[in-house]
Amino acid sequence: MKLRLILISLVIVGILAGIGGALTLEESINLALAQSPQVLVAKEKLNAAYGKLGQAKSALAPHLSLEGSLGRNYSETPTISMPPIPGLPTQEGFSLYPDEAANASSYTLSLKQTVFTGGKIFRSLRMANAGYYVAYEDLRKAQNEVLYNVSSAYYQVLKAEKMSALVKENMGILEKHLKQVEIFQQSGLVTKADVLRVETELANLKQAEIQARNGLRLAKLAFNNLLGRGLTEEVNLVEVSEKPEKEWELNDLLALAYEYHPEWRAFKLGKQISEDSLALAYGNYFPNLALVASTGKTITEYPSAGTKYDLDSWRVMLAGSWNIFDGLETQSRVYEAHANLAAMQAQEALLKNAIALEVNSAYFNLESAKERVKAAEAAEDLARRTLRLAEANFSANIGTSLSVLDAEAALHKAENDLWAARYEVELAKVRLNKAVGTKIF
Repeated sequence: MKLRLILISLVIVGILAGIGGALTLEESINLALAQSPQVLVAKEKLNAAYGKLGQAKSALAPHLSLEGSLGRNYSETPTISMPPIPGLPTQEGFSLYPDEAANASSYTLSLKQTVFTGGKIFRSLRMANAGYYVAYEDLRKAQNEVLYNVSSAYYQVLKAEKMSALVKENMGILEKHLKQVEIFQQSGLVTKADVLRVETELANLKQAEIQARNGLRLAKLAFNNLLGRGLTEEVNLVEVSEKPEKEWELNDLLALAYEYHPEWRAFKLGKQISEDSLALAYGNYFPNLALVASTGKTITEYPSAGTKYDLDSWRVMLAGSWNIFDGLETQSRVYEAHANLAAMQAQEALLKNAIALEVNSAYFNLESAKERVKAAEAAEDLARRTLRLAEANFSANIGTSLSVLDAEAALHKAENDLWAARYEVELAKVRLNKAVGTKIF
């Protein structure tokens, strides 16, 4: 008992310790998937589709039923009268069974096995099976949406944190420069205008810091909302480390999309359902055949007369039905199924092109973001070197404060562009995962 309490305590401590810890991207996605109403609805629809599939399968199996009754019944007794016979006394009529209420009981065990329906059972089963997998693809689509939204919000928080940190870092650089300019102003090396210009730039950075802080606050609110947490709950995220990644060709990505994209897979299943619906409609032109068998017993007892009837019965039959004329209902169903199938075929090219456009856009956005990172890295390196040179020249009294301010502003922009491009790469990967329909990054 003590050991059990210790283990429970350790588990509780572990959970409490994890609550305040930093969340990884994978943990964030799992939390969102566990509580997403969109995913929960899709799961229940999948369960419903599974039940419908079971109903379709039941048509293949024999149906066995048992019926029974127990009680009393009364029927007026018919009387049979004999015609008069010459030379004999007149005969009164007689009853077939006693004229009283009877104790009655009966049971019937019946078996029905469908033999032929014109293919309707087979088509219905295929449609139910396809419907189940359509529901599964809808679940995958919902999960992909959650994965995309959470991943985007995750990177937006990291990006906002980095932008806020960069503003603070640049404010620190500018405050350091302001102190140096004030010393130079006291020594008569620069004018009061130079001090005011630095103070103006510092005030502008303060506004940028306020905007960055608010952007971070909003990004965290959106993140908490996606995870179903309290909106003001603290958000601590783990920076995603870079990993070696495969370089994908566009044609390979398109092939993957036509294999894994949930909407494309659901469409192909929907097209199959339309084809089976047409065959199902044609099936109404054929007869239905079934094997029917039953066995039973009926017991009738007349207590006053002391009479009891105990009768057994059974039957084995091949039963059939054929709808000869139904007011052109079957013909209209066939016409409707043809039109629905034609509509599905017309939509195929539209959906295929839409998926191709989505994949192409995501792919080229990723390539563009990667190129921007390389260009931004070069610009950031040049801006940092320029700032160091401007600061050195100003310290040696051979450069101006304005040169330092220009260099600092250029560095701030270069750093912002660099980190924006880096996070845009990660966001572009998330979009490409969604466009393809499966995780490739």
